[in-house]
Amino acid sequence: MPGYEPDAAYLRGRPLRADAVAARALPAGYDGIVTMVSRVDTRGGETRRALMPISGHAIAVAPGGADALWVGMNDPVLLRFATETLDVLGMALPHAEGYVFGGHAVYAIDRGVAFVAERRDPGLRFTGSPEDHTGRIAVRDPDSLAVLDVWNGHGIAPHDLTLTADGRYLVIANYGSTAWPEGQGTPAPGIGYGVEPCVTVLDTADGTLVAKLPGTHRIHEVRHVAAHRLDRIVSACRCASPRSTMPNGVWRTSMSSTTSIIRNGNRWAT
Repeated sequence: MPGYEPDAAYLRGRPLRADAVAARALPAGYDGIVTMVSRVDTRGGETRRALMPISGHAIAVAPGGADALWVGMNDPVLLRFATETLDVLGMALPHAEGYVFGGHAVYAIDRGVAFVAERRDPGLRFTGSPEDHTGRIAVRDPDSLAVLDVWNGHGIAPHDLTLTADGRYLVIANYGSTAWPEGQGTPAPGIGYGVEPCVTVLDTADGTLVAKLPGTHRIHEVRHVAAHRLDRIVSACRCASPRSTMPNGVWRTSMSSTTSIIRNGNRWAT
């Protein structure tokens, strides 16, 4: 599991970075961004931790469980590490300049590859054309991390990825937001400029776009997604506006219809 702010952590009265065991995965002299990974043995064994040179988000464990991918979030680092020792086994950059990683990856067991979300640099201000901001899905060798293919994700700022149960389709949650256009200031830290939140569906055989399902509102960033089959896709959304009365929520969609399920206090209304 990831630990997002390890620089606030101390061990035996000293900053965690000063501990040789915790910092063993950091290159000599490294003083950049770190995220902590913890391996918890649910059988009652020890908990192991390590700082890694990444602004890490989701961790995808490989089939068999021996290693995992840790994907940077708006960060140009992708790591592969051993789940037993937490040793770094490999590191990769985005497929091209001007891109960063989008925080998530998923293993396609039947194809022997990993799909990794990559998005345009978050500092790129909205140009007026959504196509200038669409993300990519990098098809990578899960061991070497080499790029085998690159697909258009057909959505802005791809984040969460999931496969349908049959492995035939890759379902992508796209924030749909960018940096604010030139001359327009951000109303609050962390608030993006809503353009086109959506869920996109790609055929895992060749990356062909199967469907593009728009979100419920342009300021509702589509962040996470679950999909057993294409007749029901459920996605979590974040309202990207400090002044809006619209709450965060989820929406349920399929190839033919969409239903909002908005959280209202402690109850859900559909």
